[in-house]
Amino acid sequence: MKKLFLLALTLTGLLTTTFSQSVVTCESYNSSTGQPSGIYSLWNIKSGGGYINILYSQGRNLSSGEWYLYIDRLKTKGEYTPYETISLSEDTYKNWLVYQYTFKESGKFKIDIMKDAVSQATCYVEIQFTDGTDNSSSSTTSTYYDDDPYADSKLEFCESVSSDGVPDGVSSTFKADRTGAREVTIFVDNDGTAFKTTKFYVDIYDKNTNEKIDSYSIDDIDEDWTWVKFKRTFTKPGEYSVEIYNEDDDWINTASLTITR
Repeated sequence: MKKLFLLALTLTGLLTTTFSQSVVTCESYNSSTGQPSGIYSLWNIKSGGGYINILYSQGRNLSSGEWYLYIDRLKTKGEYTPYETISLSEDTYKNWLVYQYTFKESGKFKIDIMKDAVSQATCYVEIQFTDGTDNSSSSTTSTYYDDDPYADSKLEFCESVSSDGVPDGVSSTFKADRTGAREVTIFVDNDGTAFKTTKFYVDIYDKNTNEKIDSYSIDDIDEDWTWVKFKRTFTKPGEYSVEIYNEDDDWINTASLTITR
């Protein structure tokens, strides 16, 4: 998807901005407005399985068509394989739809909302079982974790990072200046393991509207680096979610922050 991003930048940016398309996994939602609450990308559920709301929304009412939920599971490094495909029912009087999906296996999953064979929005979610059980159907119970190069990564927001990779002033809340803006240092650490990528893709969402407000790349990353820092200026107070992917569109980590007045 990200490989196509550079080729289709104008069209993708137009669709995202105009229709505010997004998909999230959430605890609950307003049945009248479709506003989600309790949005997470990492879920701890009972080993017997548990359902999570998958909610898609856009800036205008849904149109008729063939709507599907595609769920892929990370099986090997950098490769998501088809896991389940579900037909969805749209309500053309609403600008959102929701599906309660029961996860019965742990792992990392890619969620795609499709309309007429075209992806409308994508998100990534990690499922862990609270008792440590792995219900994976693969031959070994550690395949997913062994193959994930970012299993021990972390994403933090701070004031600065030292030359040896130690963040200072780590927080999830920052106060805006008199203009309402705030520059924050974003620190991505892979716990001593090389990222094995030359580029990061950064997606930023407004958590109140679920709208993707920016998408850009961090270039010139050395494959052997085990941590990366870069700065981002948030232009107004609000709650934001930052998602990091490598050059192959593999999810690295997600974290949220708040800019206050």
